[in-house]
Amino acid sequence: KNGKDRAMLPCSLDGQIRPIGSMLSQIHAVRCVPLTRKSGTGDCASSRLSNECPTKRKSKREDIHVLDSGLTKHWTLWSAGQRKLNDSQTTWAAQFVWLAVVASGFAVIGGLPGCGLAATVPEHMQPNLMQLVWVFCILATLRWVPEDHNSAAIFYIHVLVGGLATDGIYRGGWRSPTLVFVILMFPVLDVFVGTDARAPPPKDQLNSNAFRMASLAQPVVQLVFLIWSCVIIANGNDHGRLSWMELVGSAISFGTYAGAIGITYAHELCHRHAKLDKFLGVMNLVLVCYPHFNIEHNKGHHKLIATEEDPATARAGETFYQFLPRVIVGELRSASEIERRRLRKAGKPFYHSSNELIRHFSASAAVASIIGATFGGQACLFFCMQCGIAVLLFESVNYLEHYGLERRRLSDDVSLPVEWRYESIAMRHSWDSPSRLVNTFLLKLQRHADHHVHAGKRYQQLHSSDTSPQLPGGYATMIVLALVPSLWFAIMDPRLVEHRRRRPRQQYRHWPLGMTPPVPTTLAQAGIKGAGRVIISGQRWGRGRLLSRRSSDRRPSSCTVCLDPAQCTESHHD
Repeated sequence: KNGKDRAMLPCSLDGQIRPIGSMLSQIHAVRCVPLTRKSGTGDCASSRLSNECPTKRKSKREDIHVLDSGLTKHWTLWSAGQRKLNDSQTTWAAQFVWLAVVASGFAVIGGLPGCGLAATVPEHMQPNLMQLVWVFCILATLRWVPEDHNSAAIFYIHVLVGGLATDGIYRGGWRSPTLVFVILMFPVLDVFVGTDARAPPPKDQLNSNAFRMASLAQPVVQLVFLIWSCVIIANGNDHGRLSWMELVGSAISFGTYAGAIGITYAHELCHRHAKLDKFLGVMNLVLVCYPHFNIEHNKGHHKLIATEEDPATARAGETFYQFLPRVIVGELRSASEIERRRLRKAGKPFYHSSNELIRHFSASAAVASIIGATFGGQACLFFCMQCGIAVLLFESVNYLEHYGLERRRLSDDVSLPVEWRYESIAMRHSWDSPSRLVNTFLLKLQRHADHHVHAGKRYQQLHSSDTSPQLPGGYATMIVLALVPSLWFAIMDPRLVEHRRRRPRQQYRHWPLGMTPPVPTTLAQAGIKGAGRVIISGQRWGRGRLLSRRSSDRRPSSCTVCLDPAQCTESHHD
């Protein structure tokens, strides 16, 4: 703009930046930028190498989410290392072959009599053990499976997860909680498979129907596996009638599938406006007895995220076991109040046939009754227990998604809409994770910040951003940490404090355990006479007035975020 030359990164013949050396393992995709631009001309020095001037960009939004090496430097994981294929048909075929190898290998190994293991392992345990080894090894190969962000075949992996859960119920014994063993593999697999923070192509270049079909298939598949599991429980498994320990293990395994995969897909479908998508999403929630999530999440959580009023936002210093009862009761209370306001606006009482809470909870009770009448009391108990495990697992994800993050309060007047009482939702109000393995299983749910800023985006359109705080691991790893509060606080609290130090200063309502909140500063103490209202020192509208005064008239104001004001670089001492 000023007519001066700018030193930029070199472009290659295809219009892409080609990082060299160590940067090659950190940067996956960066847009082309001009080498030089001289005043009076619209040509770029790189236009000789490309048919189109790279300065002509479609929109500014595409550049916002382009990542530099800062995000991947935060992760100490291995780079994804897969080869980028431009041909979507080739990528789709490679993903389909990988899924076929996973399923066929698991089935073949399960049918082998002894597998040739050492004599110390009983013969009846050898196929089961080899199956788990196969699952671990084949999931590790996801590191080399191509991903062009336009092929949806890989997201049909939810079929294999449901098959693992049902197969464990059939085999019984120590294999009943199969998915628990798989979840425990994820911390190691997270490190090996690596990260993927690349941005997807523009919306008009995405095969949206393929991604939609992958999400629509999951509720139907889950219903089939649920019925199949109930049939196994009613008729007995490989060892005869299930024992009580096998029943509990089976409920834990299937509940893990229903909570991690089922509710995640329901979350995606309930954000859509199409009737079929909404119906299948609610059906998944009915199958885990958690239908009020559809109401509270869309109309409550997305407005109140990172505030005191949001039951689904974990507070700093709050353990998962303190958060769990608060979020379950709070979400149900919030959904009831939202539905009450909707019916009151329509001139109807709360106990009315159009009340979605009553209809959907009645549907859950009907499902439990049908299972009990058709497959027996043991199957009904299995259904109820898997519902509890699914809710427990999903709320553990809620716990880590917004832990300790708070939006700045602008007003204490509760009569104002929430949009006026708090600052706008930004990328810094959700924890992100670029773990490729978990993003494949959970429909890129770990790109959570972009989901809250742009709630209407489908999962294949979500971006990663280096402006959002980053988790030190994938969701599966963090759930394991959340179950041990001391370990969780030791890892997450320093990151939370560091995030607060690097962000615009504000008065936080909750702090990690063992940390004393800084005392807020008044404008009068900062040197402006007649200002008795307590605000946060350094706010934008207050900072301008402070800086406009003479330095001799201003007193030093301490930062309300840093725990060590003496070494704070944000304090005003000049």
